[in-house]
Amino acid sequence: MNLNINNPFQKTNPVGKVKLLKIGKLRISLAVILTIVAIGLVLFLSTVSISDADANYVKNGDFRIGMAVSSTRMFEGDNFNLTLFLTNTSKQTQFVVFQGACQATYQIRALNGEVVFPVSLEQTPCNNAGYEEFLIYPGQVKRYYFSIVNRPGVSPTLPVGKYQIVGTVEGFGQTDIRNIEILPRPKVTVSEGALCEGLTGKRCDKGLECRFRGGFPGGAGMCFAPDSDFKPVNRCRSGLNNCFNDAFEHPNADTIERFIVMGRVSGFEDGNFRPDEAIRRSDFYILASRISGNPIKNPANEEFINRDEALAILYHLFIRDEEPRKLSDSPFSDGIYSKYTNYITAAYELGVIHINEERRFYPNEQLTRAHALVLIERFERVR
Repeated sequence: MNLNINNPFQKTNPVGKVKLLKIGKLRISLAVILTIVAIGLVLFLSTVSISDADANYVKNGDFRIGMAVSSTRMFEGDNFNLTLFLTNTSKQTQFVVFQGACQATYQIRALNGEVVFPVSLEQTPCNNAGYEEFLIYPGQVKRYYFSIVNRPGVSPTLPVGKYQIVGTVEGFGQTDIRNIEILPRPKVTVSEGALCEGLTGKRCDKGLECRFRGGFPGGAGMCFAPDSDFKPVNRCRSGLNNCFNDAFEHPNADTIERFIVMGRVSGFEDGNFRPDEAIRRSDFYILASRISGNPIKNPANEEFINRDEALAILYHLFIRDEEPRKLSDSPFSDGIYSKYTNYITAAYELGVIHINEERRFYPNEQLTRAHALVLIERFERVR
């Protein structure tokens, strides 16, 4: 009997013969060809400009660019922050390639269009210079942060006046213009009868003392001479009607006092602000219109306003007068049941409202007086 036993030391090829392609007189492995093609593809993508990438870069189209400033009215010499936003508003993941230039920058101009910052190439603000490629998912926001820092003893970047700020994201165009105003820095000390400390940060003139500070945390007081016979006129322990009996320990007490000290709101004759009562539609319209600087027709009725409708009104007054496109599914489980769901999602993306543990927004609940102030203040900051 002949047994055919393989030699255990004999080299074998378990895969079989490697396929070779004949090119002229050369025979090249298919694997080698695929490797060369892959390397070539990578080199090609590294040279693709923004406009050549596989995306439709149209303002208010597949991408939206925006800008927010920390404040629209500042004192001369104040520092302030600026943020540019690049949002993928399409339903597809986009591939973006930047190379060489700054991804984001901005200019500050006088009202006549003259550029006042930067005044030299060295001053040019630049965020993320050089090559970068990344994926940006549907609804995702890429942010670019800038700061203008004024140093003591050095002339401020912007003197007193009115200016316009416009941001640029390379390949995507320019943002809408934001108007800012630089105000003269107020006197450090104040005379008798004026607000002191608290939110104002001012000290009294020499020989005066700050007395009768309000009941709010950090509440302002008034300057008086030591021998003054002034007596507090309300239960807030303050000579001003800038605090209320029912708002001392309210979660939004600081916001309420800021609005009161700035003369934006007032309370009731009984010494209460009633922060948790529903705000009437007409009161909300008047307040939001006055602070935003944009007119809005005052309703004829005295009905209350719901939380979701309030977001829509503030979006039109502070952001843009058109409905926002749907960026992603609502972050709130009950947001989809509101006809203002796009406004709810947009407000969340702007950082105006936040997710709670229940992931609910309660869109059909009536807006309270305190929450109305909070929303207006937040929209004012991101406009």
